[in-house]
Amino acid sequence: MKHKSSAASEEKYLPSDSAPLLAQTFAVTGMTCSACVNSIERALNEMDGVSASVNFASETVHILAPANLPAELVIKKIKSAGYGATLLSENSDPALHRKGAARALIFAVILALPSIAISMVMSWHRPINGWLIDLFNSYSIPLPPHAHHLFASWLVLAITAPLIFIVAFPIHRAAIRNIFHPTMDTLISLGSLSAYIWSVYATYTAQGDVYTEVAAGVLLFVILGRFLESRAKRSAGSALSKLLALGEKEVAVLRNGTEVLIPISHLVIGDEFVVKPGSRIATDGLVISGHSTVDNSLITGESKPIEISPGMTVIGSALNNNGRIIVRATRIGSDTELARITAMVVTAQGAKAPIQALADKIAAIFVPVVTVLAIGTFEGWYYFGDKSLTYSISTAITVLVI
Repeated sequence: MKHKSSAASEEKYLPSDSAPLLAQTFAVTGMTCSACVNSIERALNEMDGVSASVNFASETVHILAPANLPAELVIKKIKSAGYGATLLSENSDPALHRKGAARALIFAVILALPSIAISMVMSWHRPINGWLIDLFNSYSIPLPPHAHHLFASWLVLAITAPLIFIVAFPIHRAAIRNIFHPTMDTLISLGSLSAYIWSVYATYTAQGDVYTEVAAGVLLFVILGRFLESRAKRSAGSALSKLLALGEKEVAVLRNGTEVLIPISHLVIGDEFVVKPGSRIATDGLVISGHSTVDNSLITGESKPIEISPGMTVIGSALNNNGRIIVRATRIGSDTELARITAMVVTAQGAKAPIQALADKIAAIFVPVVTVLAIGTFEGWYYFGDKSLTYSISTAITVLVI
């Protein structure tokens, strides 16, 4: 039934110039680079009447569209571009970092560093070859091809395999999801897999250069970058989290002279509510009874408390210090001062400098250009450079990886 209702709501959507505009925010999962931002913005901006802006730092997309646009249609459009999405309510706190980034980095370091070290220090190869041959012979295990010369290479391949196929699996999965909208994940996946598979072939046949340590090194630096990115997003999100934490969750409204505790989301303009000493003011309003001082420092930066009395306006989330006051709500939800400050923080995070806009345009064509260059390199060396197939493939992989 859910799918039918969703489909029905999509069919009912017809953009209209007379329909009021509504701003909505969606949490997006699966973004890893600027090309992902471009893919989502392009997909959403193709919809009639929709203006979309993706905030990579907070992993959200903000859209301005006719109010009759179903959220399910927006989510479906984002998913068709290869990403996950959920609608955020006014009180939602979007997830601002990936939980597995630190764990992936630990495993990447454990697997990549030995692989790189063994590959780079050639003087280790002979003792490693001899030790592994003795070990395999002692247990009557068949030796791999060219073990006397390349056993160290086989060891590096074995160490790197979990990094390529398990730790880096999310990168490969993202590349597959975005196969029709290439991103940096596409290039990383293609380069690391090509380098690893080629290294297996080169080691098996004892022909051509081995690039196992290159694949391991690229993935290590990419995963390190993702970890640092997740920390940056968490830091960027802390400002939003602190602002959102200022808001009260419940409010004591007056009903026929009696205090009734209700959720803040049920408060409407005109409601009169009680603010006790030490509590935060639930929303922007007008003081109608009582005297006190309020602390606006976390909102406006004012260092000294402000004395308030009937007839004065107060800001939601300000701290009431020493008196019981009654306030009439004048603004609620997204119209409050706190909501506007939060919106400005989000807008500032999502704003693009001219150089960043240029970088995003370059990123959108970078992946296909590099792929074409790699193919052209192979064809150039093989068909016009009179080089062997092994050499031509090796140079093409070099272009992909570097």
